[in-house]
Amino acid sequence: MWCDGTFIGVATALEEALEKIKESGAIATMPYLIAGKAKADNTNYLWEDWFTCLSEEDVGISESGKVMLAVVHGGGILNNSARIMKAYNDGLTSQNAAHFSQEEFANVLKGKFEVDVPVYSVAEIRKGIANPFGRYVVLVDFNKASETESRYLSKRQFMKNDLVIARAGTLEHLDAYFDKAKGDKDSGDAKNKVGNWHPFAEIDQTERQGRLLFVDYDIYGLVGSNSLGDDGRFVGVGAPKAPGARK
Repeated sequence: MWCDGTFIGVATALEEALEKIKESGAIATMPYLIAGKAKADNTNYLWEDWFTCLSEEDVGISESGKVMLAVVHGGGILNNSARIMKAYNDGLTSQNAAHFSQEEFANVLKGKFEVDVPVYSVAEIRKGIANPFGRYVVLVDFNKASETESRYLSKRQFMKNDLVIARAGTLEHLDAYFDKAKGDKDSGDAKNKVGNWHPFAEIDQTERQGRLLFVDYDIYGLVGSNSLGDDGRFVGVGAPKAPGARK
């Protein structure tokens, strides 16, 4: 869907998904989709298409002057269609992410939204947190994340990657997810690999910004480089009439 020359599919899809679930469910995060795909048969709808997640990645400079990456699950700054529409109206970054104010980004780093949420390190995610399918922030060393190649990864690389772990929220389902998603003998250089994609090498680190994450249907894997001005498809969790929404 277009509005004044801007494609607003993500905002429209999120609005429709939230309307369908109302108080009876939630929108699936990347941890939830990874776990769901890990447990689902390969003929399940989760393996037939890509999905937008209620998970986002935000980059900016902290009050102490350090470049930070925050992976937010369960609803961050871009947790409603109105804020995404504001991003469209304000104009996206050159890498098609939303601009954030200093106050918005500072609050993300502290886990301060309309309610306070936990903030974890990657090390804490590795050890296991109380609710990996809930709402929380994972802080990642931006320099380490940006040095990680945005590409297809072997299982060993995938399972040890800090960005992958922050995106997954838990190690519990990663092994099974990888084995189901990995490329087969006809996948060329992607054989026995799964993708993990990010735009960190191209973005302006001083420009506070963020975008929603996507999970692809096959070997393309975990995607953090899609434009916010893209199509959207969300999955409703715990809502019998909310399998997803798309515009």
